[in-house]
Amino acid sequence: MHPILIEAGIEALAGRQVTDVEEVYRLIGGESRPEAVPSDIRRGLCDLLRELGYRQRWVRGLDGGRTGFRWVRGPWPIDYGALRGREVETYTNFD
Repeated sequence: MHPILIEAGIEALAGRQVTDVEEVYRLIGGESRPEAVPSDIRRGLCDLLRELGYRQRWVRGLDGGRTGFRWVRGPWPIDYGALRGREVETYTNFD
């Protein structure tokens, strides 16, 4: 995978340890409707998420929010700065 794509992915996903393909697509400038993600782009985004250390897991929001099969990764050093002043959702593994 090209280093520029990896860098753009890191910048877009800083502070987002739990995400989904539709959110990633929206963050990089795509439409906000999940059905709008073309299948070839969806495959590429999944490859990018894997490259960045994300793995698919069942998670549940601690506040009773969203539950589902989402992409999850460990913390990055850049997360701290990216989360400052932003609302945070907390998830737990649902395995």
